[in-house]
Amino acid sequence: TTPSILDNDDVVNPDGSTASATGSNVTITNVVVTPTRPGYPVPTVNPNGTITIPGNAAPGNYTITYNVCTVATPTECTSGVVTFTVVPQQPTLVVTPDPLVVTGTGTRTTPSVLDNDHFVMPNGTTTSVTTSSVTINNVVVTPSAPGTLSPTLNPDGTITVPNGLRPGLYTITYDACVVSGTCVSATATLTVKQPAPVIRPDSFTVTGTGTRTTPSILDNDDVVNPDGSTTSATGSNVTITNVTVQPIVAGHPTPTVNADGTITVPNNAVPGVYTITYDVCTTATPSTCVSSTVTLTVQQPAPQINPDGFVVTGTGTRTTPSVFNNDRVVNPDGSTTTGTGSTLTITNVTVQPIVAGHPTPT
Repeated sequence: TTPSILDNDDVVNPDGSTASATGSNVTITNVVVTPTRPGYPVPTVNPNGTITIPGNAAPGNYTITYNVCTVATPTECTSGVVTFTVVPQQPTLVVTPDPLVVTGTGTRTTPSVLDNDHFVMPNGTTTSVTTSSVTINNVVVTPSAPGTLSPTLNPDGTITVPNGLRPGLYTITYDACVVSGTCVSATATLTVKQPAPVIRPDSFTVTGTGTRTTPSILDNDDVVNPDGSTTSATGSNVTITNVTVQPIVAGHPTPTVNADGTITVPNNAVPGVYTITYDVCTTATPSTCVSSTVTLTVQQPAPQINPDGFVVTGTGTRTTPSVFNNDRVVNPDGSTTTGTGSTLTITNVTVQPIVAGHPTPT
């Protein structure tokens, strides 16, 4: 709606004084709008002098002739002309923020930051943004330092991530500009992750008693650097998290994984096979994690077996004392108990000599 065509007009009173023309002291008649275009609505002049221009009026220059007549009787009329221009409506550029994440090594390219942007047309429909309809200007990447690698926002909206770029969170601001010159400022966030570490399975066996420590589960693992080279994993460049030990035996201590990757097996840990799952995460921000498993076998300490010497006399079937009587079972805490048939088993028995035709001791 335009301002009123009456705003700069006056009504002359009988005494020669003037009053501003309004929709209450004059009427507007004989309105003619040119040009009129088939299929398009026509602007209209309202009683208060404003002009209503429909939303889908054809763009161009318009001329409206009209008469302004006093409301007094008899009325007096004067012709007037108003010209105005309807400027073509431009589509509205809608830019959606882009969170992009890259991993791995080598030169990498992201999807285009324009992929999720669109134009809203004057009739309410939408259309995709292309490099022919939008240009990218005023690109600023942070953080950025002279002499260091930096991501590059390309004219097609893709981002080139160079080999060896330091992991981290990069903010890229830019202007997306349409051919008419109108620009919309936007921001893309680029997360460059440290390449995933290379984690290899481990299997350890411990014997004896007391507190024992295994080698590190990191000893056969590697950290992949941004340029693709590798470095041995240590407690200084990775962290170990989300450790789960199975089984957990009530009343007995559980093996623990230390920050340097070694496993502490406490005194009195129950003998058996333990499965330990864990995550190895890079210390770079943002961190990249890999899950792995180590198998830990805690062996029962070897029993203390002492030599025996028995002498039997007489006839018939005879039975000696037990060979276990002077033997000891070593418990996980290092204490000992007398060996019995319930705590020890006898295998691989060999008797010498074997006398043909005679039974053998068992």
